[in-house]
Amino acid sequence: MNPIYFPFTYTIKPTVDALGVFFRKSTVYQPLKGMIPENMHKLAEKGMIDIRVPAGNNEDEVALAITDYTNWSGSFHGNKGVGVDFIKTRQGEVPFFNETSVSQLKADIKTRSKNVKQEGKIDPIFNAKLFLGIAQEFDQSDISMQGNLNQVDQMEQELFQNLRGENRSGEAAQRDTHSQYANDTRSYMIAERLNAWTRLLHHDVEHNEMELPGVYLTSSRTVFEFVLDIFPDSVKIFHLQSRYNENDTSSGDELWQNDLQKNLENLLMDPNPNLPKEITPPERHGANGKKVSLTLNMIPGENPCAFLERVSGSSFKWPDTGKNNKIMSTIVGLIDNCPESLNML
Repeated sequence: MNPIYFPFTYTIKPTVDALGVFFRKSTVYQPLKGMIPENMHKLAEKGMIDIRVPAGNNEDEVALAITDYTNWSGSFHGNKGVGVDFIKTRQGEVPFFNETSVSQLKADIKTRSKNVKQEGKIDPIFNAKLFLGIAQEFDQSDISMQGNLNQVDQMEQELFQNLRGENRSGEAAQRDTHSQYANDTRSYMIAERLNAWTRLLHHDVEHNEMELPGVYLTSSRTVFEFVLDIFPDSVKIFHLQSRYNENDTSSGDELWQNDLQKNLENLLMDPNPNLPKEITPPERHGANGKKVSLTLNMIPGENPCAFLERVSGSSFKWPDTGKNNKIMSTIVGLIDNCPESLNML
């Protein structure tokens, strides 16, 4: 069973490369089939990620509403798409789309929203897909901007080195190393993201009777700390460090990855788990590779269903599958020092 990347639906190759050091493949959810980013299509084709898109009969209406909101928010930001200021102003309005949104959008932009049907109360999965679709547009735009800033930093460092024969140090280099945390704009509305994302996952489990995995991974320290605040009794089981090369298309050390997966599965199935011995991942590129770390915390006695309900703040009726009843705990992980920038695609 692959670990699931959460609660974001958009990711890029450097992050997937970093995840691939520890796990052969991770699952990433998408709200709509028609809006899967091209770079993620390529990652899936290469077998680096598994993309899941829960079924639904309202894809066209959701896509239409996302376009309306993107255009609407863009009117406040010089037609640059969904901006962080727009996201901030929508706090407390979850989901973005409610019974009055169609008429509001008609009055504000008078575009294609007239095609969106309003038939009573909008269903929750429609809301979740809409919320996540808008958030994905924002994340994709923001990461692209961060990539451009990193490119400027790199050119400045190369120029400084050529002029003075030494490397530039300090703020710019620090921003390049920790770009995804220096200005973690994805930290807005974490609770709402988790709620919408869990609803999407639940819809998939409910309609496909799939088994819930016990491992959930994020590249956001804000999300990781948010989850650990909900579970103060969580226990750190591993802090793994290694190196990787984004240009290396080979998978990680499969024997070591299998060993890690076996360790995690044993912990998840054990009603009284003991802390495992520290294991050291192989460094595939020595001193020349990029540093990456994985912190894994176990939440004893909280199976995935209970875990997801607590982080989402909502109750769900989960289908009764065999393995879901066997997993006794949940593991949440932070993949760290993976550069969130499009200049490496």
